[in-house]
Amino acid sequence: MYLIQHRDVITPGFTVGCSSKNTLDACAKCIVNKTGIVYLHIHEVTNPFDVKQKLIEKFNKRVASTAVTDYFVGDTETIKDVFIETIQSEKNQRLFD
Repeated sequence: MYLIQHRDVITPGFTVGCSSKNTLDACAKCIVNKTGIVYLHIHEVTNPFDVKQKLIEKFNKRVASTAVTDYFVGDTETIKDVFIETIQSEKNQRLFD
């Protein structure tokens, strides 16, 4: 799972994404122009696509969404908090399953 911030675009925002691989290839491919990009968090999770869906649902409830499914605008701290809370929740749920 990754969370990156775009600072050099018309609407600065955040992208959340994932890959089934345990490499950073997916994160690198989503970035066409590396200027103004900040890597905020990168975490390995067991079910990346399920976690991404949970993240998108939570972001849609707490921050502004855009026409792009995995691109959000909002307060940096709120975005980071939602990301970390969701990752931690997934980790805790896995421990108790």
